[in-house]
Amino acid sequence: MSTTYETVCFFAHLLLRDERSTKLILEKMKRMGVLNVRSLLESHEPFLWLEFPFIPPTHASGLGPVNIKFYLFPVFAEHFYEDVLKEKAFGPVQRGISSIIESEISSGKHPYLGLGALTKNATGHGMGILQHYMQHDPSMVSRFSITHGDAGTAALLIEALSYAGIKGDGANIAILGATGAIGSVTAKMLAKKSPNKMLLVGRNVDRLTKLSTFISEHNPEVQVLTNTESEREIKSTVCIDENIQIVIVATTGVRLLPEILPPRCVIFDTTTPSACRIS
Repeated sequence: MSTTYETVCFFAHLLLRDERSTKLILEKMKRMGVLNVRSLLESHEPFLWLEFPFIPPTHASGLGPVNIKFYLFPVFAEHFYEDVLKEKAFGPVQRGISSIIESEISSGKHPYLGLGALTKNATGHGMGILQHYMQHDPSMVSRFSITHGDAGTAALLIEALSYAGIKGDGANIAILGATGAIGSVTAKMLAKKSPNKMLLVGRNVDRLTKLSTFISEHNPEVQVLTNTESEREIKSTVCIDENIQIVIVATTGVRLLPEILPPRCVIFDTTTPSACRIS
């Protein structure tokens, strides 16, 4: 009796140039004849980086085997992000992902899509893909499933704090990008750990107010402050003024310069390209 595998397709792109994983990916791209492009507008298509089966343990009842496929767009993060900012990323990313969705469906599969790194920004966290099919072929919408990894990133961030010996209680914590998917979840999770002060930094005043109110109502012992930043480069000295000890960067595309940070603060940067990059 043959085993039926569900198909999970992850999508991401090249990340940082000096990473060991990037070197391995570039070596495989060379063997495959895949060219690295500087813009999503150049001719390219996502390529299959990894494929492997996952067999759940026998005690995990109700779970079946999964075939995992990891696709990458051959564009480095800094160039991918430039196209996102210029609102030129959606078309090429949608076409690349759709070609793989439709290939899996034509082979009788119901693919599960995972949008990683900046592919979720390019597609509006997947909503753009769904809207594309609603306009062009509504019957397709029920034939695949789509998600992204923001909740997982938030959980890994909390775990990283724990590994670093930071419990959060009594600390002064700043979250940059507090109103985004990762930032808001992280803020709510950290508020339960009884920090002394939480500084929520974001661009949207209404969302900041709602998040601040939520945290204050559920954790009245925590002092909650907000600060609005409209630029990509954080210029305010509010982290210094409020004696922030832990800075969490949870939004893509910002620059974090040393002069706006208090001495000896600890930075947790979840972004690619890194907010703490030198150039």
